[in-house]
Amino acid sequence: MLALVIIDMQAGFLRRLSEEELAALVDAQVAVIRHCVAQKYPIVLVETHGEGSTIPQLYREVMQTNFVTITKHDDDGFRGTELRRILQSLAVDALLLMGVNANACVKETAITAKDLGFRIITAEDLIKDCCACCIHTDKFRVWYQDNATLFPPDTSVDEIFSSLAPSH
Repeated sequence: MLALVIIDMQAGFLRRLSEEELAALVDAQVAVIRHCVAQKYPIVLVETHGEGSTIPQLYREVMQTNFVTITKHDDDGFRGTELRRILQSLAVDALLLMGVNANACVKETAITAKDLGFRIITAEDLIKDCCACCIHTDKFRVWYQDNATLFPPDTSVDEIFSSLAPSH
């Protein structure tokens, strides 16, 4: 089963994004959340301690279903949290990751998830680095290309989810 994991979409982490980048990121994430709510996929909000809650635009969407909030004290959403236990109790084997920072918190969580045997899925439109320099963007893109299913920019929600369906 797939679970949606939303990492550090808290106002303090989003301040470095331009208004246009933030709007595009949130719009893409809202579309995915709506699909996950409709399909009854589990949703987990991973939030850094002391940084407030997930932004209201996303929080309003996840409130439409059962969701879990995990508070972390480290870049890795698994370290020192109940994330692994929660995902295993839901029989989750694949994670669709969204959030910031793609080269730090999202990636550290993805590394542990992969080490634990979870399949990792994301799209360039669903993760962002607050440092927009090409060096960091290239670094996170390479890691995800080598270790996850990474969809290119402008991939539709339907394309992402249709690719996840079991083939016959």
